[in-house]
Amino acid sequence: MEFAGGCCFRCFPGEHSAVLAQPWPRLRAHNKRKIIIMANENQAPTRKRTSITIYASGRALVQGCYALRLAEGKNTFALEGMPAQFVPSSLYADQFEGPGEVTMGPITYRAANLNTANQLARSLNREVTVVHGGNLPKEQDEVTGILLSYQGTTALVRITDGIHKGKIREVRNVQSFIYPELSDGLANTPALDFAVEASAEGDYEATLLFATGGLRWNPDYKLIYDEVACRVRWDGSIFVTNGCGASFEDAELTCAAGDAGDEGGALEAMHESAPRAMAMAAPVRSKGVRQASVESLGNVKLYGIPGRITLADGSSPKVPFFAADDVPVRREYRLAAQYNWFLYNGEQEAQFGTVLMLKNDEANKLGKPLPGGPVEVLQRDSSGCLRQTGGARLDDVAVSEEFELEIGNDFDLKAKRRVLKVVREVPPLPPAKIEPVAASEEGKTQKKEEPKPRKVIYTRHCQIEITSGKKEDTGVVIAESLPENCELIDAGGLKEKTARNFVARGTVPACGKVTIDFIVRQTAMERVSDQEAAEVDGRGEPKVEVSETGSEPEATEALEGGGAQHQVAFGEALSTQAEHEGFGEVLRARPAGRGPLE
Repeated sequence: MEFAGGCCFRCFPGEHSAVLAQPWPRLRAHNKRKIIIMANENQAPTRKRTSITIYASGRALVQGCYALRLAEGKNTFALEGMPAQFVPSSLYADQFEGPGEVTMGPITYRAANLNTANQLARSLNREVTVVHGGNLPKEQDEVTGILLSYQGTTALVRITDGIHKGKIREVRNVQSFIYPELSDGLANTPALDFAVEASAEGDYEATLLFATGGLRWNPDYKLIYDEVACRVRWDGSIFVTNGCGASFEDAELTCAAGDAGDEGGALEAMHESAPRAMAMAAPVRSKGVRQASVESLGNVKLYGIPGRITLADGSSPKVPFFAADDVPVRREYRLAAQYNWFLYNGEQEAQFGTVLMLKNDEANKLGKPLPGGPVEVLQRDSSGCLRQTGGARLDDVAVSEEFELEIGNDFDLKAKRRVLKVVREVPPLPPAKIEPVAASEEGKTQKKEEPKPRKVIYTRHCQIEITSGKKEDTGVVIAESLPENCELIDAGGLKEKTARNFVARGTVPACGKVTIDFIVRQTAMERVSDQEAAEVDGRGEPKVEVSETGSEPEATEALEGGGAQHQVAFGEALSTQAEHEGFGEVLRARPAGRGPLE
C-alpha cells in the first residue's frame, strides 16, 4: 500500500510472528523513494496521513500513521526507505491503535550500506556474471557461475552451464560483475527494525515521529508599491527545499518560525501540536490566495500550509501562504548618522535611504505574525509593467508591531558632510609642585621623564549640504551621532553641553539644496612636544590654532528640525536623548556667510 512520505513499512504476519520482507525491488528504483506499507495481498490498501513540520534550522519532524497487520504474540516489521539524514535518536512511537494492546520491544537502526564492496562481498557462493577482457566492450567476454573468490583482477568461478559445468575457472582481467539481484541486507537508505508484541491479531495503525535534516523553508515576499497612493499589495510565499534523501507525497506541511530550543523541546512541541488543527482568525484577504493558518506554540509560530503538498527529493516547490491588499505605508528619506566622520577633518559624501514604515495589525490590513525573509519591492511603470525598484530584509514581526523596510538608497537625494573649520586648543597645566631633593639624591643625575599625555580640545565647525534632483519638494530626515568624548555645543544657536545625538526634519526644495551647521567639541588626550608644552605652561594661557578645511556653499532655504519624534524607529544612536528633547527643533539651514540662527 502506498503512503505519503519517505519510507517503507513491510510486515507479513504469521501465526505468532511476522517475517521481515525484502525491499530489494523497491530499492532498485531508488531514484523515487516513497513511504510504502506492504501488507497481505487480501488486505485492501488504505492511505494514511503524514505531517511534516520544518524548522528554520534545516531540521524537520515527520509524523506519520502506518497501517500494518499484527499477529497475536511477537511480531517484527521494518520501516524502510528512511531519509538519508534521518536522526536515529529522534524516533518516538506515539501509539498503536487496533483490536489489542501492543508492547514495544527493541528498535534497531540500520544505516544505509549499499555499495559495490558490500554487494561483492555478499555475492560469494552465489551466481554472478563476470565480465572480463579488455577495456572496450568488443574486447570483453562474459562467464556465468558461482563466485568462489575475487582478488585484484582475478576471480574463481564454478561454471554452472556448458561443457565445463561444475568445473572451476580462473577468470583474469575482470572488468565488472553483473548481479541477478541485490544481496540480502543491503539498502541505499537507513531502515528501522521493530519488535513488538500484540495481545490480539488484527489491523493496527502505528503513529511514529522522527526527525531528519535536509529540509528547509524560507519565506519570500513581494510588495507591489503604489507610490502615489502610499499603499502596497503584500504577497508572501514559502520556498521549501527537500534534500533529506526521501520523497513525501500528499503531506500536510507546517513551517515553524522562532526559537524552538533544543531538539527534545522541538520534538515535544511537534508531538503536542500534531493532533490539533491550525486555526486563527485573520482579516479578509485578497481573493485567489489560500491563507496559511497560524498557531502560537511555546516559543514558535506554526504556519499551516493549506491543502497537501508533494515534496520530491531534490525539489524546491514554492507555496503561497499569505496575501494582503491595500496596506497603508509611510515613506521617509533618511540620512543615517555617520559615526566619527568629522574627526577626519575632510568631506564625505552620503546617500539618503528610502524607508517604508508599516504596522502589523488588522486596521492596517495585516495582523498576522510575519516570519523574517527577503522582501522584493515592485512598482508599475508608465506602461503598467512591474519593475523591481528596491529590496529589504524583514525580521520576524509580531502582531501589532510597527516595523520598517529599508528598501535602498534614493537616486536623486545626495548629502555632503564637511568640516569647515578646526580650532585646536592646548590648555596649560597647573604649576607643578616642587618636591625637595633628598640629601642622598644630591649630586646624582636625574632621569628625564617622558612627557605624559595631556588634554587637547578640538572645536570643529561642521556642515551638512543636501541637494535634490526631484521635481517636487521633498521631506527628509537627518541624524547625527557623536562619540563619548564629543559634545554638541552649538546647533542652531542652542548651547547644549551634554547632547551627543540629534535628528532633524526638513524639506528640500525641488531641484534645490539646503545646509545645516553645527559645532562639535572633542576632548582628547595627546602627547605634545616639549617645546609646545613649555610654551603653553610658561605663558599660562591656552595655545589656540585655527585651520580652515572647507568652503561654504551658496545660500539655501530653511531646514526645519524635529529631534524628539519617537514614533520614528530610527535607532537609539539616532534619536535625541530624553533629557534634551526638543533641541533638534531649533536646527535651521542658513544662507552662506551668516552665523548660526539665534
